[in-house]
Amino acid sequence: LEALARPEAADTLCLLRREMAQALQRGTPGTLEQRLGDEFYLWTVAPLSLPEGANVYLTNLTERRRTEAELLRNQLFTTRLADTVPNIVFLVDMDTRSLLYCNPQTETVLGYTPDEMRAMGPELGRLMHGEDLVASLRKQRQLALLADGQSVSSEYRFQHRDGSWRWLHQLQLI
Repeated sequence: LEALARPEAADTLCLLRREMAQALQRGTPGTLEQRLGDEFYLWTVAPLSLPEGANVYLTNLTERRRTEAELLRNQLFTTRLADTVPNIVFLVDMDTRSLLYCNPQTETVLGYTPDEMRAMGPELGRLMHGEDLVASLRKQRQLALLADGQSVSSEYRFQHRDGSWRWLHQLQLI
């Protein structure tokens, strides 16, 4: 806590004093996330039964914040990558048969925006040719037997918004 004694921590010290006064006035603990030096902390201010007494607990959140920032960078990278490849990228919940994610190429290839595709929910299968839908359902049962990391490829016909049929090569990764 030597960092609180430094001149550059004056704003943090004022904030802490204000939070302590509020916690004492309320009679209940309060929390805030605040930087101190190069670290991030969760500050918990717990009033004591003594007048004007409070305990302040600091939990270092720096590593969690770094991990969250790295996760966000990875998610942005993955989204940018999926959004720029010339292929359709789907993420489907196999239990509910609903689309969790698809990239913008669905509009170019099938004539539907990603929002329209997601809004179809479990009815998404209606875009697949009837004969191919039966084959796809058989293949889904086989997929359940595969281990993580294994893949299966297939070709199916999907109906474009304009009514024409498009053959799509599908690679399913478990």
